[in-house]
Amino acid sequence: MALEEKQKILDESTKIFLREGFYKTPMDDIARELKISKKTIYKYFDSKDTLVKEVVLNFLEQNKNNIRDILSKNYDAVTKSFNLFQYLGKLLVSINNKWVRDIQEHYRYLWKDIDEFRTKLMLANISRLIEQGKSEGFIVDYPTNIIVTFFISSIRGIINPDFIVEQKLKAGTILNPTINLLMNAILTDKGKEYFNKLQPGVNK
Repeated sequence: MALEEKQKILDESTKIFLREGFYKTPMDDIARELKISKKTIYKYFDSKDTLVKEVVLNFLEQNKNNIRDILSKNYDAVTKSFNLFQYLGKLLVSINNKWVRDIQEHYRYLWKDIDEFRTKLMLANISRLIEQGKSEGFIVDYPTNIIVTFFISSIRGIINPDFIVEQKLKAGTILNPTINLLMNAILTDKGKEYFNKLQPGVNK
């Protein structure tokens, strides 16, 4: 019962933080929206900073499991990539720029955790996806480690709080052009044709 209650607080707090950001959202507002007392929240989280950190780690873990599920399906590499990017696009749209700004200005240590997490996740999954795509004739036959490094460096350089805030962009508007540039760089002509069919109108 206690685990269920703690998880409910994490899940509902995640929704609030994604919508309102972390920094200016008081524990009173969280308790009011969850219809519980602050005492109940403090039973599981000794401070707001602890709650914020656990919300971020829980958010990452849930998305890691969802991404693994997408990539475990018995599809070709291009379809897996497309489904993954669709998922990531919806995920980024759900993140308010207040969340991004709070990470940049008040929770830099959390961005380090996020960056390390996503790098490990990409290293663990993209290599296999690229090898599959090369065997199917969809991805260019360059060394996999070079493609993976190119992919990770590009994602880390563009989808990060500093770039998003400095360029005054919304998180949800960044992924499609980034992914299209990356995919067109690593796909064969056959792969590009197939990828474009999966996303009609995107490259027109």
